[in-house]
Amino acid sequence: MSSSPEGISSVQDGYTQKSLRCRKFASSPEGIPKSYTQNTAKEELVLEHVEEFERQFGRVYGYGRELLIRPKNECNVTKFICTTIRPTQLAFLDLYSYKSCSKFLADFLTYETLEPPTKFPAFIPSPSSVLEWQAGDCFDFAIALCSLLVGCGYDAYCVTGKAPLYITKRDQTKMECPYVNGDAETPSSYVPHQPKPSVERSDFVIPKRANLVSAFQTKVQLEEKHKAENAAKQATVEEDDYVEFEPVDPLHGQRLHAWVLLRAGKREISEPMFVEPSTGVSYPIEKAPYLQIDAVWNHQNYWVNVQNNKKVSDLSFDFSDSHNWEYVMLEGLGSRKSDDHGDGEQEDDDIIHENEKNAHEDQLLDMPPSWSRKLAVDRDAYQLKCPSGEKTILYKKAKVDRYAEHMQIDGLVLRVTLYRDIRRTIPKEIREYYSRRKDKLLRRFRFPTEGIVLEQFDEGRPSHLKELIEVEGQKREMKFYTSRLDGLVRREDVIGQKIVEEFQSRDDHLIYRSVSMVQGNRNAGSKQYTIQSGSLGDLAIRKMTQKFSRNKDKDADKDIAKLTFYVSEGSIRIDYHYNEGSITAAVTRYSKDGSNALVKQSNPFAPEPQESIVYETQLKMMQQEKDCYMQIRDAEREAVEEMQNRRREEETIANARAMSQPAGSQNPLLEKTIYDIAREKAKEGSQKKQEEDEAGEEAAGVVDYLSPFLAQYGNRKLNKAEALAAKDSCLSALKDRLLERANIIQKRLEEENSLLAKKQLAFSRRGDNVDKAEEEEHERYFTEAMFRIKILEQRLARHEETALQKYAELDAKLRNDPRLVATLQR
Repeated sequence: MSSSPEGISSVQDGYTQKSLRCRKFASSPEGIPKSYTQNTAKEELVLEHVEEFERQFGRVYGYGRELLIRPKNECNVTKFICTTIRPTQLAFLDLYSYKSCSKFLADFLTYETLEPPTKFPAFIPSPSSVLEWQAGDCFDFAIALCSLLVGCGYDAYCVTGKAPLYITKRDQTKMECPYVNGDAETPSSYVPHQPKPSVERSDFVIPKRANLVSAFQTKVQLEEKHKAENAAKQATVEEDDYVEFEPVDPLHGQRLHAWVLLRAGKREISEPMFVEPSTGVSYPIEKAPYLQIDAVWNHQNYWVNVQNNKKVSDLSFDFSDSHNWEYVMLEGLGSRKSDDHGDGEQEDDDIIHENEKNAHEDQLLDMPPSWSRKLAVDRDAYQLKCPSGEKTILYKKAKVDRYAEHMQIDGLVLRVTLYRDIRRTIPKEIREYYSRRKDKLLRRFRFPTEGIVLEQFDEGRPSHLKELIEVEGQKREMKFYTSRLDGLVRREDVIGQKIVEEFQSRDDHLIYRSVSMVQGNRNAGSKQYTIQSGSLGDLAIRKMTQKFSRNKDKDADKDIAKLTFYVSEGSIRIDYHYNEGSITAAVTRYSKDGSNALVKQSNPFAPEPQESIVYETQLKMMQQEKDCYMQIRDAEREAVEEMQNRRREEETIANARAMSQPAGSQNPLLEKTIYDIAREKAKEGSQKKQEEDEAGEEAAGVVDYLSPFLAQYGNRKLNKAEALAAKDSCLSALKDRLLERANIIQKRLEEENSLLAKKQLAFSRRGDNVDKAEEEEHERYFTEAMFRIKILEQRLARHEETALQKYAELDAKLRNDPRLVATLQR
């Protein structure tokens, strides 16, 4: 489902979609709680008090100011709006914070604009109905979000006032995309890997000479750089980036809207803030886009703002200040206890005041409990996140596509497309997020204009691949998890030029290996090593290099630090580690044609090594050159296989999409969650039980239904009268059994209805003397009783439908029974 920036119009054939839903809800009274269709005595008393408050407020501040304080619910019953909020904590851990809760609600509900935008809605339904319908206007969003946040322990309030056009229309095309700054673990741009230079620890450091820089040349270079940047920007930016025409809103400052206020003091909230429920975006008070606040309410009280001609950012939110806020209920006065205890002569006065206070508290009007049912979200609907399982949001130079898990064949759950222009025609970067893929792909970032693709994987691939970066036709970089047996953590392939591998935690202390290649045979006189490089064919190896970390078990003069094989030159160079406190290291160079070796020792006064030792070392290095070449070929073969596997995985997904394979938990390309496995097991169990029941019914059908009525005649042949009597007796027995079963179901149904009516009568007689626990217990019993009654009604209706069918089937079987058919046809 694609959501337009302006939301969904709520007008349809003269009625709003919201009013149509409310009318439909009220037209089916079955299952509607009593609190929806009528008010208790306390609610009526509170409504009288609220009506009196409106009259007095109108006399003092003028009658032109309209308040949303006594709206009608979905059953066309007037309710105090504070009692519409039902604090509830849903059974999902992800919805415990205000950020995740507001984001979920913004996606879960379909937003409808107010029509007309300057009038309050005709109905304010319960938040439980809003979640069930998955649609509503700004007031429905705000009340539902406030109910959830209060249930999670936040100091949350609903706010009504005026807002600009783009807020009331949920137009986010002028807003910056929240994923641009890396909120979803995304890089803002691709940064090539820069290996850290290995620096040997030494107590003696040679200071580097400072680079002399000309100030004039620096100034010229900066000017040239700015000119190039401006030219590139003008070449890629559309004209609408410079001129953005904003039409004047004729209703500016008059559009009604509702949102949520979070005050500091509870949970992690340290500063008050606003939360826009239609988008899930939070704003600090001083940066809020709202124009005016008319009133604030929660489940305890209703406050009217009387701070005239003040901006939202300058308002005081101290609701106890009667100079700034007019309150409806005497909040908290009935429950406050004096903590001051006098001594001596004040004790008697305190007792008198306490008795007077208790008598006064009995006369205070407190807030009745919420009339709404508890908020609930089905687990399947929660997993879909959106009404149709997908949603598109347009931002400034960005587009965000969200999908529910298992809705896409490739496991895609989020796609963020960043554009270069306002019109969103030139994509700059595409970020894709996946879930539960069998190939362990987590994220993919594509830069179309640069030809760069970056993929990130979860642990679990056979090759332990963590990250794959491809620059089309130029380079390929792989990063691995540290769980590989060979210690490989990174591999970079500059196509046709160089391959670099980095290792860690190896027993042979190898930390680096590289190979440089050239096209063609640069030196035909020397032995050539080649490596296959795709479309470039066989490339000649020019140089191979290995680097090793320090082995403390060896002397530095015998511990190799760097080993370089100059294949094209036919020579080998060995660089050893530095001795502690030494500024020179041993170096040996061999020529494979048998000429004299060059040996440079770290200690110039040390004796020259024997020729036999030098020769043995040379043979050993030549063998190590061959081993290095074989390792490079094996690594290249493994890298090619990994790339082929990636292509096959993507081709499999493309073929499945082309064949329109069904998405969902049965998708063979995605992994199943433990909840999917549990549901499948439960479904298999129910199917198995159903099959067993059907098999039992079939076995019962094999029983001879006529033999009990033929037993009195023995084995002799029946005449026509006896055959008719046996047939009628069999049909009469079936009829009696069907009537008996119907009577049993009817009796149980009448008992359930009678018991429910008695419970309802007893509960209504208690009136206001009902605490919250008893109310919840009654509501739970009412829900369970209605469920049982509904099941019994369905069973009775089904029995009535199948009774005639069973009677007709038995009659047909008797007419065709070989023991009666010959006699009946005479």
